[in-house]
Amino acid sequence: MRKSLCLWLLAICLSLAVLPCAFAQYNEDQPGKIVLRVGFYGPMGDLGDRGDSIWQAVGVDYVRGYDPQNRPITYFSLERATGDAQRFQGSITSLTYTRVSRKDESLKRTFYYGVSGGIYWIDTEYYDLAKFQVVSDSGLTLGASGIIGYDFNENYFVEGRYTLTGKAGGYNFTGYTIMFGIRNLF
Repeated sequence: MRKSLCLWLLAICLSLAVLPCAFAQYNEDQPGKIVLRVGFYGPMGDLGDRGDSIWQAVGVDYVRGYDPQNRPITYFSLERATGDAQRFQGSITSLTYTRVSRKDESLKRTFYYGVSGGIYWIDTEYYDLAKFQVVSDSGLTLGASGIIGYDFNENYFVEGRYTLTGKAGGYNFTGYTIMFGIRNLF
């Protein structure tokens, strides 16, 4: 599982090296369309007592719409969280569409809230002591999230999500995510 996380982080780093050249043609006054997030995922549901209680999470957003302060209000997200512990490994990869609102869009420092929905790919692998074998399972399910966040300025933010998912990969991956992010890199 750690190998998979390292491969994801390597892919993101390589993308960061190449993407600025691709976006150099845009006007500097235009806000960036890519948002990077890193943080942790806390599985609840069926996984609350399996594996680690805190998983690593990374995310990339593609922004579709902005508010008057050039902060994202609609975006697509690709997020992955992985965790492992004794005899258990799991991962959840999501592709979601998100819509957020701010109480006062004129402020640079402000709270925001929103909802997202999309598809979730879930992988699990654990060692079954009763059968003396490794059991692997995976599946696709739908899910939705409630979001609350805080903009420190137009570039930095912190965000919390509570995600409800259906059962896939033998487990319900309902849980919470806390992410720190940066905008307007490219």
